[in-house]
Amino acid sequence: MGGVDRLAVARKLLGADIDPEVLWDLAPWSWAVDWFSSVGDVIHNLSAYSSDGLVLRYGYIMEHSIVRDTYTYSGDLGLIPRCNFTGRPADLVVTSEKKLRRRSSPFGFGLAMSELTTRQKAILAALGLSRVK
Repeated sequence: MGGVDRLAVARKLLGADIDPEVLWDLAPWSWAVDWFSSVGDVIHNLSAYSSDGLVLRYGYIMEHSIVRDTYTYSGDLGLIPRCNFTGRPADLVVTSEKKLRRRSSPFGFGLAMSELTTRQKAILAALGLSRVK
């Protein structure tokens, strides 16, 4: 086994891959930038996505919809002419509101199991086993 092979095995076993997140964490001034911004979080998300396609631990999407229907009466009211009512009924406004929250898989929204890679299925299985405790 050559030196390059040993280095590759050590990286794989110890998780010592150099990626942008590791370089960001090693930079002595990165804490100061993270104090005022979320650059570290963005780098973490990009690194996680590039390695496993895994971005979210817990992801939800919220939908809030409001539908307003207005009904206006037109035509003859069928009233006796002596009532002296020449107007029409007021408009009827019907409002319906719906709030919906959908949970994502760790790999995003709207994915079917058939669309996942074997590695992604293994990650989901490991997550499921970790909840069995």
